[in-house]
Amino acid sequence: VGTLDITAAVRPQRLEVQRLDGRVLGGRVSGQGVVDTETFVASDFSLEWDDLQMGELRPFVGEALDLGGGFSGSLRVEHTTDSRAHGPLKATAQIDAGAVEVRGLPFGEGMGVAYFDGDRLVLQNLEV
Repeated sequence: VGTLDITAAVRPQRLEVQRLDGRVLGGRVSGQGVVDTETFVASDFSLEWDDLQMGELRPFVGEALDLGGGFSGSLRVEHTTDSRAHGPLKATAQIDAGAVEVRGLPFGEGMGVAYFDGDRLVLQNLEV
């Protein structure tokens, strides 16, 4: 499926990823950040992907879904102290899947914002 090159440090209650780069599903991924292993809601990290090819999943899902095309996007997860937030961990995702088709149906673009507090996930905004 691909390869990843990760430079990270494991500290007490923290995983610090200085660099994540790789070739996955025929495209590229990259990221960095800090994951708090004691209280995940204090984490802060980002991940970007470019031109991941859905057809690369065929060996795992078979031909039934008739997957095709590529997609790009990003995910940003960060601790927030905004009093209006629905939780202390905010996730913002953006996806450009204009070239992706499942059984001939195109996906297009989308973005979403969600909050997490350890017990629940609240989707604040989703545009597709």
